Amino acid sequence: MTPSAARAAGFQRLTIPMDMNGPALTGGVWTPCNAPATEIKLGRATIPGVLNCAVPDGRHPLIVMSHGSAGSFLSHHDTAAALADAGFVVAAINHVGDNAQDRSRQGYLSIFSTRPREIRRVIDYMTTAWPQQARVDATKIGAFGFSRGAYTALVLAGAKPDFQAGLEVCQEAPTLPMCRDIASGKIPQQPYVQDARIKAVVIADPLNVFPGNALQAVKIPVQLWASALGGDGVSLADVEAVGLALGRGQGEGQDQSREQSREQSREQSREQSQEQSQDKDKDKDKDKGQGHAPDYQVVAGAGHFAFLAPCPPDQAQADICQDAPGFDRRQFHQAWNARMAAFFKAHISDTVIPPTPTPANR
Repeated sequence: MTPSAARAAGFQRLTIPMDMNGPALTGGVWTPCNAPATEIKLGRATIPGVLNCAVPDGRHPLIVMSHGSAGSFLSHHDTAAALADAGFVVAAINHVGDNAQDRSRQGYLSIFSTRPREIRRVIDYMTTAWPQQARVDATKIGAFGFSRGAYTALVLAGAKPDFQAGLEVCQEAPTLPMCRDIASGKIPQQPYVQDARIKAVVIADPLNVFPGNALQAVKIPVQLWASALGGDGVSLADVEAVGLALGRGQGEGQDQSREQSREQSREQSREQSQEQSQDKDKDKDKDKGQGHAPDYQVVAGAGHFAFLAPCPPDQAQADICQDAPGFDRRQFHQAWNARMAAFFKAHISDTVIPPTPTPANR
């Protein structure tokens, strides 16, 4: 990716110390920045940005990110940078035992309870202990998640998973520890605790373990993205089921979503954001979850991994970098990142709180 001559997102390493709630967490933080981009080397990866850029004055909304199974805090680095450019502080971690470097707990049911707890710890740290926590507005927090990360975001939004019906992956890998436990009925009772600090979520291709009324407690705004082609154990039908459970059907909305996901321009995104912002104050006391349609988008021609950051040329042959013929991941991400930023601005904040104690709400 060629660095831009214009301003770029700031980037800094994130290390959350081990505490009574879990082991140390590592990742990265993207921030607004007013300097031109350089190239930042992170192991074998190179991303555009400004290392340790000073965060502009004021308090900025926070977005926390949860990657998919065996992913990393860099899985969505372009989206994180786009959100930072839009004024957000963005924090992402490697989920312990379920990341690209360490898959030791990938096949265990316990990962589904530790993932949400780890994101809660990220919020705790960013709002109370991060060296620049004074630049974070703890009242304006959103979450993004992909695949298992989307599951994670839904749990934090109030969803209550039920693994009794099994997991699709168990049809292909029944010897996984989690699959053996499910088959034998040995499903541990895990605490799945909602985090009321999160005010809106964006999720892509969620793992669906939410039958019946499992999503009825989700009352915050949700933007839901589906890949039309699916993959890696997630199908379009799975995501449509989540959309239905959140309070909308597919029919008319799905047709509109296919059109919007390929045709809607940045200008239309800004117009939509303005309309949502105008309606936000009117609707702030209403139920925004169950019974109300999420912003549901189906991405035509996209496979499951299309939501990952575009790959550099030397990795183009990797499975996660392969897209269907005619699908342009970079072009899609430009539109997707803009739509996501507009959604978060509309439902969390379209302002940065100044450093002086002045009224923040308009």
